[in-house]
Amino acid sequence: MFGRTFAQRGTPPRANRISKSQLLGAISVGAKQATNSQRSMAVLMLAIKPKDRLRALTQDFIDERIARALNSIVALLRPADRYCPVGASQLCLVLRDLANPAQALLAAHMLARAGTEALATDPHEAWARVLVGVSCSESIVDADTFLLQADAALTQAEATEDGIWRFANHAEDKLEGQQLAAQTQILESLRSNDFHVAFQPQLDLASGRFESAEALLRPRFPDGRPMPPPWLVSAAEAEGRVTSLTTGVLNAALRQARSWARAGLNMRVSVNLSTQDLREPSFPEVVAQSLKAWGVGGPHLTLEIVESSMVHSFTEAASILLQLKELGVRIAIDDFGTGYSCLAYLPRLPLDELKIDRAFVRRLHESKDDRRLVQGIIDLAHNLELEAVAEGVEDEGARQVLQDMGCDLIQGHLLTPALDAEAFIDWVRKRNP
Repeated sequence: MFGRTFAQRGTPPRANRISKSQLLGAISVGAKQATNSQRSMAVLMLAIKPKDRLRALTQDFIDERIARALNSIVALLRPADRYCPVGASQLCLVLRDLANPAQALLAAHMLARAGTEALATDPHEAWARVLVGVSCSESIVDADTFLLQADAALTQAEATEDGIWRFANHAEDKLEGQQLAAQTQILESLRSNDFHVAFQPQLDLASGRFESAEALLRPRFPDGRPMPPPWLVSAAEAEGRVTSLTTGVLNAALRQARSWARAGLNMRVSVNLSTQDLREPSFPEVVAQSLKAWGVGGPHLTLEIVESSMVHSFTEAASILLQLKELGVRIAIDDFGTGYSCLAYLPRLPLDELKIDRAFVRRLHESKDDRRLVQGIIDLAHNLELEAVAEGVEDEGARQVLQDMGCDLIQGHLLTPALDAEAFIDWVRKRNP
């Protein structure tokens, strides 16, 4: 995820900068990494275009404002990303290791908003626009195509209301069109706080018991039809309601944890946090109030964070985590190995779990490198007195390999897809020894 805490504004990460001669190579590397990890990458062409050409030619402050806006934009990049100045008011951005193409579009909106805020000389006056063309497709492998599509999308962006255009193939266009058509219903679901949550059990490999589960957002349209979770998350980002969404899932999970306890099941539940949650000073109090309201003890709740939430905001995020830890809750790093790990940070954080990303688990049978990496993560977790949890376990062979490696917990479709609240209790009761 992208956010302001990735770097201080106005201090662009110079290590991310590349030259024009390095651009195609950086795109090729990103595309290859995306293919190997079954994730996504994107190329964004970003330009600042004055609306008033005469003003741009005659007023000295314009160049300074544009430079400040570009600095604000690149200050939001993650360490894995790259940027290349291709003109006085234009950048090419290479965004690597994205969860899906939708994340590229979300990043475009956040970067454009940061640039627009930095350009403003008066709250009521918009003298320039930030335009962004996006090329993101898991099927593209050559750098030239990425770059040409991003440039073509930039041309189209000028004709749009928000200044953003994504070059997409027919199938992607259809999906985005469906999301746009459903936008009113998506916002209605978000504003109604009607959060549907499913639960995926986690197997303790040593005991053979199920004593924990991850709460997964499973949103629905107002008429009951299932909604793709990224659609609701995107709407929450746009509305500035990500922490509200997290709180809704948190309360749904704790309500279920109380039901488990009343049914005689001593279950722990995990909830995913966003980067924004870790820069919200009041969030620990929100968690404290939720635990108290549902009568659930802190040790029965695990809060999962992603590695990238710690980058460039370590002090701020660590402070929030320490306050959460004081409530007795467990802390896990999710998707470990795919983000921006700084091993020096790990001993300084109040962690309980490292969760191994499903991309490595999926390739255990075919990749010696992934097996070594997974074994390394498990050993690292144990050396730090943490539990290792593997996600995305799809077959018995992977389960056996992970057990032999000393992994503590697993989850995935080998066990079961996520279950609704009613089915979960029966499923666990039938399988716990």
